[in-house]
Amino acid sequence: MAKIYYYSIYADKIQEYVRLKHKLGYQFKKQEYHLKQLDRFASLRGETSVGFTKAFSDDWEIKKNHETERNRYIRVSILLHFSSYLRDIGYESYLPKLPAYKRSTYMPYIFSKIQIEALYKAADELRAGRNTSMNTCIMAIPAILRILASTGIRIGEVINIKISDIIHEDQCLKICDVKNGKERLIPISKNLLNVIESYKKFRNLLPEKNIQSEYLFIKLDGRRCTANGIRRWFSKSVQMAKIRESNPGHTPRVHDLRHSFAVNSLASMVADGIDLYVSLPILSNYMGHQNIQATEYYVRLTKNMFPDLSDSLDSTCIDIFPKFKNYE
Repeated sequence: MAKIYYYSIYADKIQEYVRLKHKLGYQFKKQEYHLKQLDRFASLRGETSVGFTKAFSDDWEIKKNHETERNRYIRVSILLHFSSYLRDIGYESYLPKLPAYKRSTYMPYIFSKIQIEALYKAADELRAGRNTSMNTCIMAIPAILRILASTGIRIGEVINIKISDIIHEDQCLKICDVKNGKERLIPISKNLLNVIESYKKFRNLLPEKNIQSEYLFIKLDGRRCTANGIRRWFSKSVQMAKIRESNPGHTPRVHDLRHSFAVNSLASMVADGIDLYVSLPILSNYMGHQNIQATEYYVRLTKNMFPDLSDSLDSTCIDIFPKFKNYE
């Protein structure tokens, strides 16, 4: 990515803010783009002192032609967070209200444990057709689906796993977070480690020239598996397992395995009496969330999927997730 330069009165402060975010492990690429626009906006207005005014904020909040409500929301949130940073380092700066916008009402498909087992069975029974080329990842699908469902990692993370990322002595996998660029170690069960080792035995039966890749999951021709290839075989497995749509047109997606892992893990911990103050940070770190607020989404899903646990969830979440406060 090309280096971004800032020229307004806020240039030094923006650079300090971006460096801070990078040190905290954020990639921050999209945010830097919006900060560049904010810097340009401040330059055009001829701002001469650090600290945003309400007038500046009101002008920045004006919806652009053909701009979506979501993009406007992101722009204002960038100003809000940067302005909050300025206040933290001693400047008077106005904090705008976040504009309302219609959020997606999409509900992910949550697989039951029975459905997950049926999906595994279907993946094990996948067979390549007579005309199937070497450009297929069918051999890796049973192991990939088990990893996705058992760990909740993202599809982009599973295809990036390298053979060297398997740490046998600690029984864990090193995962490179595709969203935030941070590495994390996740513990896995002995059974899942055995699944990986079984796959590697079949992998090593491929021609020598095809197994030189550093990546764990490869196609028959030796190239790394792709997300699209995994999605196709996942859809085939769902059909074979006769897993029905929860709503018309609501077909289960690969990413729903991640949602299912989070919801089922949270439900199990609550049912076992594990305090959410303990379990939520663990789940948040395991899944690679930047903060615990990102995990709140799964608390809501769990309440919808397991209404019997609603009271237990409510009693803790009152304190963990306080209502958002707008600042004038």
